[in-house]
Amino acid sequence: LPAGMQDHLLALSAKLSSPIAEVRERALRTLHSKLSCGLLTPSSLAEATGGVLPRALLAILDGEAGGGGAERRLALALLESIASHGPTRAVLLGLGSLPALSRLDASTGGSLSCEIAAIEAALSASAGGQAADFAAGGGAPARARSPPPTRLAPGTRSPQLCDDSSWAREGAATA
Repeated sequence: LPAGMQDHLLALSAKLSSPIAEVRERALRTLHSKLSCGLLTPSSLAEATGGVLPRALLAILDGEAGGGGAERRLALALLESIASHGPTRAVLLGLGSLPALSRLDASTGGSLSCEIAAIEAALSASAGGQAADFAAGGGAPARARSPPPTRLAPGTRSPQLCDDSSWAREGAATA
């Protein structure tokens, strides 16, 4: 990473805990944009932020930070990006990410199932059974399911392919 980038990324990660929704969402969008544009790789983001980013993202998903729909979708996208990074995966599993994802899925009525399933698959596939051990220790059974190939577009009943563009459009519409 270029000089000063780690400090910048840590500062952005810390802003995810801000009590001001606009600050949190701007930080999420900035981090997502850096990944999308190739300025960062998921592993360099995970390494630069250590455990700060996973904790902040899980707090948004649990509603501790007061995150709304657009924030949650951005947090899920970032979480999916970093979930397969070895040390970050261990942190996520240790923080109880699988039970948190189960609670989020239940509380949203399955509207985020595609995103949640992709993260669960990244955590489970890469962990080689370690995810089930963490989920069992976290008080919730591990859910064995593969990511669905489609999801419902916001406000519709017909499925579309899972892609980043639909949640990005939805987030832009609510911003």
